[in-house]
Amino acid sequence: MAPSGPLSLPKRLRVTDRPYPVAGVITPRNFPLLTPGSDVTPALLSGAAGLLNSSEATPLTALELARGWHEIGARPVFSVVPGAAGRGAQAGEVRPWPRSLFPSS
Repeated sequence: MAPSGPLSLPKRLRVTDRPYPVAGVITPRNFPLLTPGSDVTPALLSGAAGLLNSSEATPLTALELARGWHEIGARPVFSVVPGAAGRGAQAGEVRPWPRSLFPSS
């Protein structure tokens, strides 16, 4: 990067890209809009990628939340995996998540 002024001429500026950490959220079927929205939103706002495993009984609210995220032009760091909790567990076995949230019902 070019120096921004005379005080930064002797300094060397460097831009470093770092991968996003992943926050995994497995949600129950009760409160289908509140739980995914209140658990995934802080992770996304902090710069982490979000992987949401919604309940098999109420997958549409989580899918609409993801569609809204993509429609606003945000970075593609939010995914929804609808289905049983076993799918989320399988994803965690392949590569353990640095941050996982299991809201109680």
